[in-house]
Amino acid sequence: MSTLKRCDVSITQLRAVSLLAANILRNPVITVEDRANERTALLLLLDTVENYTADNEAWRELVEAVVRDARCLPDVSLSTDEAFKLMDEAQTVARRSYVQQGARA
Repeated sequence: MSTLKRCDVSITQLRAVSLLAANILRNPVITVEDRANERTALLLLLDTVENYTADNEAWRELVEAVVRDARCLPDVSLSTDEAFKLMDEAQTVARRSYVQQGARA
């Protein structure tokens, strides 16, 4: 996935979470059961945002590695192809981690 496409996906995901949170907060809580359901939904949304954040932080670190390599800094030994391979691997690991965390919840 290209870096720009990855950014677009992240923006779309965060907008969806924001929309869900806004809808939850706009509907008044009437019963104790509604309050419990609202809390559960907000906790799930928080967990989702934390996972998106971790995924994006890992992606940013890998993009920074590509940028350093592209600038030919002497302390970087990755080729561009190697950096892109690492990004793909990191994204796969992040996706697996996200799925495993969802299974534990």
